[in-house]
Amino acid sequence: MAANDPAVIEDWLKSKPGFYSDVIPGETLLDDYQIICQDIETSQSVFPQTHLYVAEERKDGFFTLADPEKGLMQIGAENPDVEDGSAVHADGSGWLCYTFEFISLPTEDENIFYAVAYAFADINMNHVMEQRHWFLYNSIILIAALTAAAIFIGMRVVRRIAVMPLCQLRRGALDFVIKKNGNDAGSLYTMDDVMNLNTPNRDEIGDLYQEIRTMQTSIVQHTEELAKATAEKERIRTEMDLAAQIQASALPQAAPEFTGCGAFELSASMTPAKEVGGDFYDFFFLDDGRLALVIADVSGKGVPAALFMMTAKDRISSRAQAGGTPAEILADVNKQLCRNNKAKMFVTVWLGIFDLAAGILTASNGGHEEPILRSGGVFELVHDRHSLVLGAFARTEYTDYEIRLKHGDILFVYTDGVPEANGASHQRYGAQRLLDALNASAKAEPEALLSAVQKSVAAFTGDAEQFDDLTMLCIRYKG
Repeated sequence: MAANDPAVIEDWLKSKPGFYSDVIPGETLLDDYQIICQDIETSQSVFPQTHLYVAEERKDGFFTLADPEKGLMQIGAENPDVEDGSAVHADGSGWLCYTFEFISLPTEDENIFYAVAYAFADINMNHVMEQRHWFLYNSIILIAALTAAAIFIGMRVVRRIAVMPLCQLRRGALDFVIKKNGNDAGSLYTMDDVMNLNTPNRDEIGDLYQEIRTMQTSIVQHTEELAKATAEKERIRTEMDLAAQIQASALPQAAPEFTGCGAFELSASMTPAKEVGGDFYDFFFLDDGRLALVIADVSGKGVPAALFMMTAKDRISSRAQAGGTPAEILADVNKQLCRNNKAKMFVTVWLGIFDLAAGILTASNGGHEEPILRSGGVFELVHDRHSLVLGAFARTEYTDYEIRLKHGDILFVYTDGVPEANGASHQRYGAQRLLDALNASAKAEPEALLSAVQKSVAAFTGDAEQFDDLTMLCIRYKG
């Protein structure tokens, strides 16, 4: 019979004593085999096994494992001194992980033991690695999906919480700037232009909305105030222009009775530093043979000085018509100005009464600039006697003095705005430059002389702002 015939194997197993034959008489190896088969069948009902192995261990620490599918494999035990062991074996078929517990029976060869597996575990590591790779792959996919979902949800949340409110703020701010609320492009901002958004955020975006809204409200209030101020400024400018026209009309012009007179030639000008000024000049006939000449400078500038100037001008003119010397006239006018001078303003006045037939000019100086006289072809200062300004002390006394004019002589009077004009280097124009400008045009007519002085002052001051009113009066005596 063939060696692999079951009957032959069974007879061979019967011929071998069993593991417990010394205890159980007549026990054979077949009995042990049948018991093992029953145990395997019982264990398979609980823990199914795929393969059965037969192992033969040698004393050198190696044992031969018989696998029905793979054939014989010689594997080294990890620790020959320990009966129970485990190991990992790798070959062309893959990884094999095992653990075992065996019962050994002596054979005729002392170097060989028969080992009967009592517990044996075989794990296919390829399958484990496949499961591991599958787990990692699915874990990566799951993590990527969760990450993408988190990013998407986060973006939606951020868009709802931050981006959309910021876009609303941007549109509201742009609407306020370009005024899309129906207002004209050039109209003023109103409270209807202030954005009113449904932004319940109580975070930094809500704070930003409140700040922008507060800023827009402030802009509306500022534009309203600016509109009122602009309107008020325009009203004041209109009134000042009208006041300047009234003031200019109050100053005498070259009327026919003056231009037609053959005894003299006269020209005067007043250039205010502001819309209206405090300087003034005046000339008028007291009778057929006497001409009154007045030039004055009120302290301060603007409307107060202009009002005080009109008062002083009218009182000087009225008092001069009543008669008297220049000193007497200034004394009386000074008392009038001091009575109710709550503003504490004053005026410098030079007043002259010119006897055209005799060529004698009687004058009085109330704190004003010294006149300039051209006699003999050269302009020179006339060092007259000064008294106190008008409007300071009621008991001030004034003094008369005389100037004799010959045929062709020119008298030039002015306010302090001419010599005190400031240049770019903060230097004053000065009396000497004034004399030089007059002497450079010594033979010119009165009107040409005023023009020459104005050009000289303008060239000196350059772009500097005019500090004070420029008022001049020039008369040439023909005899």
